[in-house]
Amino acid sequence: MVKCVFIVVFWLVGLAPALAGIAVVSNENSGSLSFIDTATDIIVGELITCGKPRSLALSKDGKSIYVSEQTKGQLLVVDAASRKIVHSIMLGESPEAIYTSPDGKWLATSAIVRGTWPSPTTAQNAMSPTVGLARCA
Repeated sequence: MVKCVFIVVFWLVGLAPALAGIAVVSNENSGSLSFIDTATDIIVGELITCGKPRSLALSKDGKSIYVSEQTKGQLLVVDAASRKIVHSIMLGESPEAIYTSPDGKWLATSAIVRGTWPSPTTAQNAMSPTVGLARCA
């Protein structure tokens, strides 16, 4: 069986001051996020997630990176400046994609496995009763 490495390049130069000139990549097989300097193509940081990070999304203010973590069924909230996990929220089985609305008020999740789970609000790291979609305060 051939294993594929699932890599997502999330953003490049200038979306958040703490990450100017940095690309963030999820490394599913190694269970980490890599922070790559786009001017030199050198890895300048790594965050071990102890799982299987899939999709990434950036908060509108650029302060948080949202990561779907498939193994434990969580949404990880990473502080962009410190590059550390500051919060984790249980989503349910096999979360995949994470999307934020252009206005930063909504966070949506998707999964391969059918079912429902609570959705996090990005503002309070709390749960919303809506399935797969959360309103951010």
